[in-house]
Parts: sequence; structure tokens; C-alpha cells
Amino acid sequence: MNSNIPAKDALREAFASVNVTLNGEPAKICGFDNPFATVAQIPSGLSADWSWSAVGRIVDNHGGRFRG
Repeated sequence: MNSNIPAKDALREAFASVNVTLNGEPAKICGFDNPFATVAQIPSGLSADWSWSAVGRIVDNHGGRFRG
């Protein structure tokens, strides 16, 4: 980890490489500079916003399967 990047930002950016789904479709986590994370489906662009703490819990406890 680059010591010049605040820990919060580094954690948010780490979510970019996590494989997730939104309503069963492949998705990505984005919005790293925003107060809330956006999870967007790759094929359709459908998106939903979550708090960063909720994103962490869904990735850690539910395998990155988002429902919105």
C-alpha cells in the first residue's frame, strides 16, 4: 500500500478488484471519491448506492452478492 494514500481511500480502491454481482448480474463497485459507493451492473448499467460500511459487510459476509 502506498503510504501517501489514506487508509480509507486505499480500502475503497481495493473494492475495485472484487468480483461482485447486483441482482445476480456481474457488477463493479465504483464512486471511490464519493461518500457512498455505487454498485453498477456491467451489462445494463443499472446501479444502486450503498454506504461504504455496508459494501464491506456485503463483500465480507455475503460474497459480494448485492440486491437492489
